[in-house]
Amino acid sequence: TLPLKNGIEYIVFEVISAFGTVGLTMGLTPDLTVFGKLVIIFLMFVGRVGVYTVLLSLIKKGLESQSKVQYPKESVMIG
Repeated sequence: TLPLKNGIEYIVFEVISAFGTVGLTMGLTPDLTVFGKLVIIFLMFVGRVGVYTVLLSLIKKGLESQSKVQYPKESVMIG
């Protein structure tokens, strides 16, 4: 007989497969709740784009107001 599809190994496989965006599944995804499917979608997005890029884009708004770059002001004489 086949094991039930709700064991922890099936869930771990689905999560790692979603994060790695490899396209493999144990057939658990259609049985997930809406929240579970949203978690899988988020993991696929983070796995594709990258953890560092996603975190940087989320905290970038707070860093923009504290810019450490200062441009010099100078009058340039031509001719």
